[in-house]
Amino acid sequence: MKIITARIQPHRLEPVHEALVEMGIISLTATEIRGYTGETGHMEIARSSKYQVNFMPMTKIEAVVEDGQVDQVIGTIRQTGTEGRVMRSRIWITDVQVSVPEEAAS
Repeated sequence: MKIITARIQPHRLEPVHEALVEMGIISLTATEIRGYTGETGHMEIARSSKYQVNFMPMTKIEAVVEDGQVDQVIGTIRQTGTEGRVMRSRIWITDVQVSVPEEAAS
C-alpha cells in the first residue's frame, strides 16, 4: 500500500475530493497548512504596518491506496487539483504497512 500526500490550493479541495470519491477512494484526510513555494509573497497591511507574507495558505491531503491505484489517484489529483498553469501542488508517494488491531482481525 502507498500513502499519497498532496499539497494543493485550498479552493481546489472540493473538486479533488469529489473526483477521488467518484473513483472509489473513501478515506481522505485534509489539513489546512501554510507553505513556502519559492514564489514571491505579497505585502499586507495590519494596524498601519506593512509586512511581507511568504507562507501561503494551502491544503494537504493524504490518502492510503492500493499499489494498483497510485497512478490513477495521482492523475486525478493533477487533473482536478491544478488550474492549467505551472503546478503549485506537490505530490509525494510513500510506502506504508497497514497494521490491523488484533481484536479487529479475529
